[in-house]
Amino acid sequence: MSSLNKINVQSLATFCIAITCMTSLMHCHRDQPKPKTELEKLPAATQTGAYTFGCLVNGKAWIPRSSVDFSCDNEVNFALMAKVSTSTIKQSFGFYIANQMTTTGSYQLNDSTKQYADFADFSDATKLCEYIVDGSTGNGILIITKFDQTRLIVSGTFSLTTWNTECDTIRITDGRFDLHYYP
Repeated sequence: MSSLNKINVQSLATFCIAITCMTSLMHCHRDQPKPKTELEKLPAATQTGAYTFGCLVNGKAWIPRSSVDFSCDNEVNFALMAKVSTSTIKQSFGFYIANQMTTTGSYQLNDSTKQYADFADFSDATKLCEYIVDGSTGNGILIITKFDQTRLIVSGTFSLTTWNTECDTIRITDGRFDLHYYP
């Protein structure tokens, strides 16, 4: 074999190895998982008593990791409170439905004595932001999609917008919860 042929064979082999390596590297880059959207970070909207709660607050996933309290007493007073507390975020959110919840259905959050929600943000120690969703400083809806008094499961969805003169408007969308309750 002439030295010219040896050089061509070596060059071809080197070229093939380089192409293979580049293709492998490009393929690895394509396999990287796409980051989840804020909506994809929320728990699924289930009806099994999965002990989940989540929503988007101004477009950001809001998921309490350890504190969701729910009660539904014999008079069918419904109270749900959730909290997020990290080193930088301290917020709470709750719903209250008085003497009305006996089955699935929609509840307008428009009465500060019977059907309302509240949201509080204590993240900034110099500026406390509290909101009451009662028809005058916000509006919203709570939809109970499952209310099983035998298996003690309550599930639902919610959305609302609320404001006050001192703080930013809060938009809560894509809310969902699925909880067991104790009468």
